[in-house]
Amino acid sequence: MVVLLAAAILPVEGQQHPNFSGTWKLNEAASGTTAAGPREIVWKIEQSDPKFKYSASGKRGYMPFSESYEFTTDGRAPADGSKVAVIAAWDGDVLVMRYVKGEKELARIQLHITASGKQMTRDGAMGGITVHEIYDRQ
Repeated sequence: MVVLLAAAILPVEGQQHPNFSGTWKLNEAASGTTAAGPREIVWKIEQSDPKFKYSASGKRGYMPFSESYEFTTDGRAPADGSKVAVIAAWDGDVLVMRYVKGEKELARIQLHITASGKQMTRDGAMGGITVHEIYDRQ
């Protein structure tokens, strides 16, 4: 009985996490996007745990933007603390991404795939601004 209890408490080695690989487009209607908010955003993600790579482009208000990051999903900090980097780790089936520069956390974002696998939610906070975005798998 003790053995069974210990086995139930220990984390499962090799636990499968959702795979975000693919192209995701912002669903502006479902996200409640306004003219001043994020628009026309497309994420392109390549994931092979623990490696994660993404590029995103679109508009924030009327200003175009693009960004790209490569990181691991095992919570490792980047070697170079002088640039903005992502420290990411799994919390169950949610990927928690912390954008940091040196010791300072600039943003904390959570990615989650819905049970259907057809939508990804992006929630969190960036510089005091709350983020809630819904993306459709393309």
